[in-house]
Amino acid sequence: MICVGEIINTHGLKGEVKVNSKFRYKDKVFQPKKNLFIEDVESPVVIKKRRYHKNNDLLLFEKHEDINDVLIYKGSKIFVPREALPKDIILVEDLIGFIVKYQAKEIGQIKHFFNNKAHDVLIIEGNQQHYLPYVNDLIKKIDLEKKIVFVNEIEGIFDEN
Repeated sequence: MICVGEIINTHGLKGEVKVNSKFRYKDKVFQPKKNLFIEDVESPVVIKKRRYHKNNDLLLFEKHEDINDVLIYKGSKIFVPREALPKDIILVEDLIGFIVKYQAKEIGQIKHFFNNKAHDVLIIEGNQQHYLPYVNDLIKKIDLEKKIVFVNEIEGIFDEN
């Protein structure tokens, strides 16, 4: 299961929940008729409606149309099964163990990652430890078969000094 956000509060009286999500592909997940799994709840909930409000997603679930139906979810993480995501999606978790190449030179291997609230950051270990923001402007190409991440040529990004 992939964590896609956290229910941080309710919103209004009609059963909407306020979700804080930094999940890169939330637009593909938070859609009507999609199933979500809520932490410590056995059966999934089905999204009825989604809208935005002050940098958060507001979700309304089918059969949860009153604030009293959703109060118990406050503070819970929400998940989707990996197989429910489109096949073309590459999650940061998938990149662990990949080799990073820059200007045809091997920089190291992706060992870990963390989220700094703005984006995910890859931790690359080689001759030195490097931190690479996992953003589209920096990633040139990802070769899934060879397990290589190619980085765009940006001066100073991997200074060895």
